Amino acid sequence: MFDAMERWKAKLEELINGLAAHADVRELEFKRIKSIVQAPSSSALIGELNKYVEAGTIKTIYRVLSPTTGGGILERRSVTDIPREVYDTTADRKFVVDPTRDMEIVYQGRRAL
Repeated sequence: MFDAMERWKAKLEELINGLAAHADVRELEFKRIKSIVQAPSSSALIGELNKYVEAGTIKTIYRVLSPTTGGGILERRSVTDIPREVYDTTADRKFVVDPTRDMEIVYQGRRAL
């Protein structure tokens, strides 16, 4: 019988395999993955997700969200590629990106690579 640690990792593996198997682009936000697999901590989950990224099973996307609409307005493969200021076309204004408020981490299946 799996203990709690092995259970959430098994659930994560099943989720990632399903994400990677689709022919079209499939993605899940970090917050959603954490709620599905019930990881013991964000750092534990990030460590496991990084293993899948390094193996090429999934890729990481950093998405900037509009403070006005909440919709995605910019995506980059690296957090260091996110500019300090971004023009929000949905609100017709520039804003300074606050990573804790205006960004989300998204994982996409390998077929989106």
